[in-house]
Amino acid sequence: MASLAGLTLMVSPAVAQATTPTPQCRIADVLGELAEDPTEVLPSGFTRGEIRTLATRMCGAMVLASSNGADFIVEDFDTYILDFNGWDRDTPNYQSRIAAFWNDHIELFICRNHGHRYMHDHLLIRAVEMGSHFEVALNGYILQDEELYPFDVNVVQIDETGKAETLLDHVDEILARGDQGYPLLYLREMREVIVTWYDARPAAELCPGAGN
Repeated sequence: MASLAGLTLMVSPAVAQATTPTPQCRIADVLGELAEDPTEVLPSGFTRGEIRTLATRMCGAMVLASSNGADFIVEDFDTYILDFNGWDRDTPNYQSRIAAFWNDHIELFICRNHGHRYMHDHLLIRAVEMGSHFEVALNGYILQDEELYPFDVNVVQIDETGKAETLLDHVDEILARGDQGYPLLYLREMREVIVTWYDARPAAELCPGAGN
């Protein structure tokens, strides 16, 4: 079971059999996606625009947390996805349902550029770029328990320059630079978690030839 910073998490027997999905090529083209028709109805029945609105709320929660404190990100993320789907915390196996919803739409969770500080990014990449607050958005929620919330972390982002990278690639690049602008200790621990418990892969393995 994944655990970061000494956090111990309990697994509900009702979802103990849930597992993270088998890695596959899922591409989040940050410019291409934002240019797509928002009225398009997706296989899930939601429109592309509806998912974008949800993603904007989740990205906005991280921005607010960076100013006002990060205590409520975990609850906010849960609530946003529950409300969006018409579920609540009494819905059976709601945690695995949330993860399945994320996994079905993973390439659409894109954060728009914000005040020229960040480029358009996938939510997973944006969380890391936000530095000290990533540990709440990622470690405290997406990576809190791979059995209770079997989130996929293997989306391949194609950024504004055409570069292809996954969360693992992004973290590895920061660690290789030894960039002190990031919480490197947490990133090293997170890397171990996503590789060991979430089967994190590089873009070159998932989607050979993607990007420039």
